[in-house]
Amino acid sequence: MKKKLLIAVALALTLAAGAFAQSESDFNVELTADGTGAIITGYTGSQTAVRIPAMIQGMPVIEIGKSAFMGNGNITSVVIPEGVTVIRERAFGSQYGWFGGCEKLAQVTLPSTLRIIESEAFTAAKALRSIVIPEGVTEIGSSAFANCSSLASVTLPDSLVKLGESAFSSYQDSDAPVFTSIRLPPNLTEIERGTFKNCKKLTSIVIPEGVTKITSLKSGYMNSGAFYGCTALITVNLPSTIVRIEDESFASCSSLTTVTIPETVERLSIAGNSFDNCPKLTLASQAAIRRWPYFRDPNISY
Repeated sequence: MKKKLLIAVALALTLAAGAFAQSESDFNVELTADGTGAIITGYTGSQTAVRIPAMIQGMPVIEIGKSAFMGNGNITSVVIPEGVTVIRERAFGSQYGWFGGCEKLAQVTLPSTLRIIESEAFTAAKALRSIVIPEGVTEIGSSAFANCSSLASVTLPDSLVKLGESAFSSYQDSDAPVFTSIRLPPNLTEIERGTFKNCKKLTSIVIPEGVTKITSLKSGYMNSGAFYGCTALITVNLPSTIVRIEDESFASCSSLTTVTIPETVERLSIAGNSFDNCPKLTLASQAAIRRWPYFRDPNISY
């Protein structure tokens, strides 16, 4: 009986190891420009649970290249090794959130050496349930986690200084992430256009001291305020450092009742409808908003 048990355990361990077994030949690679490491440029293996090697052909893997896994729709999990510093654009994501994404990717393990996640890196990873961005990451690119419709938990590091536009947005209601709250790190100074657009489950947000600007939409882009369409958002407390609240920042936040606007604000774009279609705002909040006159800033294209 004991011998059978040991055989069964050994078999289980072998199967578990096999699920993550990748050889160097499963990955397409190229040398970095400075010749110090390898860039993953493609995956040709058949395993759905992918563990990327830390070394390939004797060189350390330090980048996940542009579109390296795009189109690998059957991948369910990926472990990125220590030593990787950059995940390039659309590495696991789809172009514009329309096609070619890793739609079954449910679990991602990121290394402590990571510093940059580029634009659309995980766009439309619709099965991704949670993501922990490690301390040391300073930049998350535009639309990096857009259309991740199962995303229920996000942890951002204190080291983060740039959170790109539309980073956690959705292009349509069915693609909206499902997290209800998110902590923004203390080193952010700007919340960019569309960062949390259509995050339908987001009920609360704490905007940290140090943030000076909630960015306006660009000319030709409508319905793209930073929190546009966050229909579950109830209360917003703005930091004392905020000076600009620009076009459509909180438009169509239909459950928003209370907003606190500090005296430090220099521009609140009523012209761009920062709080348009927020029918539940209290009279006090409406009065606070109306303290700023209607005007158009000549330095901004509408």
